[in-house]
Amino acid sequence: MGQAGLQVLYNPDRITEPLLRTGERGAMSFEQITWEDGLGQLAERLELLRAARRGNNVCLLSEGTNGHLAQLFESFMRQLGSNRLHHYDFDHPHTLYAANQGFFGQDHLPYYDLQNTRLLLSFGADYLTNWISPLHHSLGFGASRQRQEEERGRFVQIEPRMSISGAAADEWVAASPGTEGILALGMANHMVSQGVYQGADRAAWSAALSDYSPSMVAEQTGVSESTITRLADDFAGTQPSLAIGGGAAANHSNGVDMLVAVNVLNYLAGNVGREGGLLFNPQPAGTVSRPHQASYRSMLELAEAAQQGEIDVLIINGTNPVFTLPAAAEFREALDAIPLVVSLSSFFDETTVLADLILPSNSYLESWGDNFPEAGVGFRVGAVSQPVVSPLYNTRATGDIILSLAQRIGMSSTIPWTSMEECIKDGWRRIY
Repeated sequence: MGQAGLQVLYNPDRITEPLLRTGERGAMSFEQITWEDGLGQLAERLELLRAARRGNNVCLLSEGTNGHLAQLFESFMRQLGSNRLHHYDFDHPHTLYAANQGFFGQDHLPYYDLQNTRLLLSFGADYLTNWISPLHHSLGFGASRQRQEEERGRFVQIEPRMSISGAAADEWVAASPGTEGILALGMANHMVSQGVYQGADRAAWSAALSDYSPSMVAEQTGVSESTITRLADDFAGTQPSLAIGGGAAANHSNGVDMLVAVNVLNYLAGNVGREGGLLFNPQPAGTVSRPHQASYRSMLELAEAAQQGEIDVLIINGTNPVFTLPAAAEFREALDAIPLVVSLSSFFDETTVLADLILPSNSYLESWGDNFPEAGVGFRVGAVSQPVVSPLYNTRATGDIILSLAQRIGMSSTIPWTSMEECIKDGWRRIY
């Protein structure tokens, strides 16, 4: 979004003012209304549900949001009496979180230090295009490439189909789809059997990896035994080294197991907690979206709740589940069962065209905002942004829309701010 911000700001397809549906859902039949009318209609419905102790019939479905806007969402839904706050990003790395929680006991993603590693083994993670933070990884990759040849890192990409990262790598290894984790365990087996790892639990690892000899793994993965042992020797002998995993490999049915296998390599090679390897991140300095991140299963549960009449109001912010969820999820059909669907989007996407009420948000270049990056960079980081231009159209900041609703339905005692600027400044005075 950052690199394309101007395209969003000046896009001729932006929704420029509040709209109310006048025809059938999906028919693109809307009329212009005032903010007073739009906010009034939504606030009246929310207030009735809250007074009837049916606040849990309200759902707020947002794109992944951090910082004080995420905190505001939590406070607003709590005051309504609803626990249906979901952040939905179709590319959220759920399996990576699960693998790190299961292996390291860490709730937050670690920092993968590509810039300072001497050897990177990437099992399907297209770090130059779409893995976690491709812009940051590109900087690390570029910094490594600019060093003298004897000091620069070596990059190996392991995947069944060549990616941008694979094309830029020093070596590309083709493995059969879904076997990347087996390949990592074959390398781990070789490292333990050759005495590379001498930890107190060496015998336990030897037993756990006994079924993954390089010869057996070669048959399953399509990677030669000599390549497996060479990569394992290089990984163990080059310090610091780093193994990462992601992409399609992380989204197979064995995706979590594959990523755990990658963690095993880092553990056995001594890459955990060191520069050029895998560094654990501290607790973020502020609110992040991860506790409310919706998985595919929870989105199915939301659709089922809607079809059973348990959702009266759905507020959608910056996410497009009708497009990103498969047809089998029946999310479009679920929207038909919800009496009031409200979109805060600035564009007519596949979900917004089905809304009853559209309250368009500013772009981030027109809004106050802050962020606490997740995953972090090895230490606590927070960032604040202020508008660089006045709103071009009759739109409002997402936070200001929520604050206006809170004021209208009597939440002033717990949500006292009148603008997102005031909310953010007050929050940062407490942090810093």
